[in-house]
Amino acid sequence: MHAPAWDGKTGASVEIGLSDFTLKIAFPPLPTDRSAVQSALTPGTRPMALQRSTTMNVRSIIAATLIALGSPAIAQDIEDAGPQFTAGSQYSARLEQTAGRWQLSPLDAADSEVLSRCKQQVYLPQGVWLLNRDRHGNLELQAPSGTALPPGHKGRVQLVSCEAAGSQPNALRAPSQLVDWLAEHTGAVMVER
Repeated sequence: MHAPAWDGKTGASVEIGLSDFTLKIAFPPLPTDRSAVQSALTPGTRPMALQRSTTMNVRSIIAATLIALGSPAIAQDIEDAGPQFTAGSQYSARLEQTAGRWQLSPLDAADSEVLSRCKQQVYLPQGVWLLNRDRHGNLELQAPSGTALPPGHKGRVQLVSCEAAGSQPNALRAPSQLVDWLAEHTGAVMVER
């Protein structure tokens, strides 16, 4: 793309590229008249245009500095907020451990809530847990790398029905119908306190 410009010496119209035009506007050429250069260098005799450009440069530097200093605080607030997950897209079930409440968010139906009366012996760290099967085919919740685990935690917990939990004290318990639904409809569970 080209833009017309005037040649200062001949007064004729000249075709220059838009990038050249932008550079000329951003960085105007220095005066070629020796008296203009001398007056620019002599204190108290600066031309008005040069005084304005100096003022504009100082204002630009101050504005850029203020923007740069304000940015880390905003970024730090965002990082401190922790990961944000969306029900139905990153997980389809949510467990509030202390209340024993499961909220199910299937893609093809309305959300529903299940209250579990199972007695728990295991409490999971907060975060998203993936629902998988272990090598024996049993359901288990597995913590991905983004879930903070306490020292020594394996990052895997079996998910069993309340009725079958007698021999598995380190398993998370849920009603059998809920376990079956989770096995069929979900891949991730958001665990909250």
